[in-house]
Formats: sequence, structure tokens, C-alpha cells
Amino acid sequence: MYVIDIDDIIGKDHYQGVGVHHALEIKAGVHFTGKIASIDVSGIADESVKAAILAHLEAEDFTVGEENTDVTDNGDGTWTLRYWVQLDAETIAELTKNADDDGLTIKIGVTLTNDETGAKADHTAHFVFEKIEEPEVKVAVWKDSGIVGTNTIEGKAYVFQGFELLDAEGKRIDLVANNIESMTVLEPGASEPKTLTVGDDSDPLLWFNVQKATGDYKYTVVTKAGATYVATLNWTAPAEGRSRCS
Repeated sequence: MYVIDIDDIIGKDHYQGVGVHHALEIKAGVHFTGKIASIDVSGIADESVKAAILAHLEAEDFTVGEENTDVTDNGDGTWTLRYWVQLDAETIAELTKNADDDGLTIKIGVTLTNDETGAKADHTAHFVFEKIEEPEVKVAVWKDSGIVGTNTIEGKAYVFQGFELLDAEGKRIDLVANNIESMTVLEPGASEPKTLTVGDDSDPLLWFNVQKATGDYKYTVVTKAGATYVATLNWTAPAEGRSRCS
């Protein structure tokens, strides 16, 4: 808990998400101005990371001497004073990627002034970012199972070819709900992957619509055990007549 000397501040530090902003609960009717008093990144060992963080904060107007506050009426006789130390998800991801083994700690000090009495107090927000390890991506391959199935969707018949997903040791990775956390595919020409729905636990195969366009289909599969696999299906579409069901 931080020590605040102004009596009008009655609450503790409030964390609104990891590294998003800090807030203090104050008595209704009390007006404060907050100015950034200090930015401390001395605990970061890597000088290039330290410089990058300072440059980012400066670009976001985290400048010593700048006003940076907002007050919201809580409707219960208190207000919440937020002094903004805004760090979005993209920035947090970048910070954690570059974190030292012990993580990153940024300290931002704010001087709060009661606009009516002139009383001042110093408050420091500690933002701690733990190092996040990038998951190991393993290469897998698709193997044609030799099984073909059909399905009629909105009156149109489709042919599907079954594929097994094999790891580096040739062991099948069952594409079933109790084994797969998520599965996406980046289709030819697409800029963003498409999220796929994994079926029940009865069918371990990928069923690929043979009428899809020729190209490379890059699949990313994350298992419940935390393993990430990438496998590309190099597909050549059959001739028009061969892809239809009679």
C-alpha cells in the first residue's frame, strides 16, 4: 500500500487490469490535479529496452510536468480519481517480450494537488510486467488418410477428403474437442487466419473440401497440453468433373 498524506483520499490503489491505469478513491466534491512527477525505469538492465520504453511513454504524453488526470462520480458519495498511465495490450505484449528474466518494472510518480486547499501528496504506480516465453512451435505434416466422405449443404453435394495430422515422430494428433484448444487456417491469399471449430471426440481427422482452390493452407493447432503445431496442406484442386458427387 502506498502512503498518501492528503486526508481526502480514502481508498487504496485500484488496479484496473494489468498495466492499464491506476485509480484512487476520494471523497465526493474534492477536486484534484495530478501531474507526472517522475518516470523510473532504472530497474531494467537492458539499456536498449529502457530507451524504447521511455520513447514510447514520451510519445504517449507521459512527460514529467504534464497533467494527466480524470475524475468520475461513483454515485455513492465517493469519486474515483484516475491518473492515466495507459498501456495498451500491444504495448504490454512488446514489453513482456523484451523483459529481463526477472520481468520489467516501471515506476511512474504523480504529484496530486487538492485544487481547493493546495495540499499536495506524492503517489507512485508500479507497473510490473512478467517475462512471457514464446511457445515453441512444432512442425507437423498432413497425411492423406485415403478416406473420402460426402456431405450435402443447402442442397449442394460436397466431397471431403480426410487427413491425419502427424507430429515429427509420425504420431497422430487427434483433432477432437478433448485434445485441441484451438485451430486456425490461413488460406491462400488471405491476410488473417480463420478460426475453425473442432468437432466432438468421435472423429480425429481434418475433412478438407476438395473443391477448394489450389494453394497452400497453413494450419495452426494448439493442443490442450499447450503444444503448438504448424502444418501446411499443399492442395491441388481436382478437375471440375471429378470433384462433384452424383
